Amino acid sequence: MVEEYLSKLTITSENKNPYIYIITTYGTTPGYSAGYVKEHLNRCGYKVNLQASIKMVDTWTVMFDLTGKEKIKQQTIESDKEIDTIITRIKNRNQGKYVARKIPKFISNMAQLWYDRSRKTKNLHITKTCTGCKKCINNCPINAITLVNNKPSWQKEYCVMCLRCLHICPTFSIQYNNKTQKHGQYINPYIKKLD
Repeated sequence: MVEEYLSKLTITSENKNPYIYIITTYGTTPGYSAGYVKEHLNRCGYKVNLQASIKMVDTWTVMFDLTGKEKIKQQTIESDKEIDTIITRIKNRNQGKYVARKIPKFISNMAQLWYDRSRKTKNLHITKTCTGCKKCINNCPINAITLVNNKPSWQKEYCVMCLRCLHICPTFSIQYNNKTQKHGQYINPYIKKLD
């Protein structure tokens, strides 16, 4: 999804050397995400001035438990502080790399194989508590879900597996295999109400 976006990206500026920054968010590690974006921009002839990462609540509930509300609240407070620091750096036109917990490109490339397997929609299922409210359909970033017999159905073999559908479901009826039921849901408190 990001690669597709970058392939269509055009930067216009009267300045021949615009100030360009990359900000990545992460829960466990940003991987090599900033590196991939920087490489793409460099190939297009742009210099990246600042790279930064922000640790946020890890919503990949296939592995991570989101039931500790106090821990989650504290992480959100810490994220806000990091955002404020990055905003100051950008306003001051700072240069440099402020990416924490990044991993080498070759490890990121190997992780891509695991990611490709994990994003098969056959891993997702609906429980009996589903009401057919369509929130998952209306909020899927790649339109992978449709309503069949008043229940969500994934019409694509793969999705980006952001788990947005799982987190916004009002009855917590969307699950990833048997790995998410006990790990809870999370929506960042600054996100506007999702229909």
